[in-house]
Amino acid sequence: MVAEAGHYGSRSVTAEASENKAAFTSLRDAGFVVYARQAVYGAIDSSIKPGIKRNTETSVTKCRSQDRAEMHKFYNSIVPAFVKQVEEMPADIEGGFVIRRDGTLVGIFGVNEGPKGIWVKPYLCPEVGGGIGDALARIIISEAGRTDKPAYIRSRSYQPWLRGVLEDTGFCLLSKQAVMVKRTTIRVDGPYFKSISGLVASDSDVSVPVSETKTQDVFVGKTG
Repeated sequence: MVAEAGHYGSRSVTAEASENKAAFTSLRDAGFVVYARQAVYGAIDSSIKPGIKRNTETSVTKCRSQDRAEMHKFYNSIVPAFVKQVEEMPADIEGGFVIRRDGTLVGIFGVNEGPKGIWVKPYLCPEVGGGIGDALARIIISEAGRTDKPAYIRSRSYQPWLRGVLEDTGFCLLSKQAVMVKRTTIRVDGPYFKSISGLVASDSDVSVPVSETKTQDVFVGKTG
């Protein structure tokens, strides 16, 4: 699978596996390296929707094209450089949300929908506090209700404070996983040679001396 991914131009392959499962050992034997860890939570039941407290200071809106510059700046300030090697900012504007508090961007949610459920990737400022849990609940309930699919949300190891927020809001811990990555190599069908320029010391093939020194014996006579 890794070789095939490299053949089509992918630079890395990412896998998420529980460390107490056989898949984790197999991936390690195959050369995968742990880049981060995460906890996966299940969405709360949509039946509690009327009980969600609305925070008037926090707004949740769909991503717009004019949000991109601010989103990039926020993402770069939240995600560690090591993790950025394998985790890009949510690229699908139509499937993402931005959270603002008093007009300031304090969070991004990437939402991906697949055949078996909805996957929510949060990027949040730690200073947002517990009120962010209500915003998360609204997003999860809205997306799950729209598609009638189960929804899941992750909390990466660089967001340890988020786990308490999720549990307090009613999300259920499902598993703890290691985020594993293996770099790929792109197949080359044949050898590729490229000539390099030689070093040229002079425009002429013949060396020309810079200076020439002549010596001559001089005899000094003395007359008496």
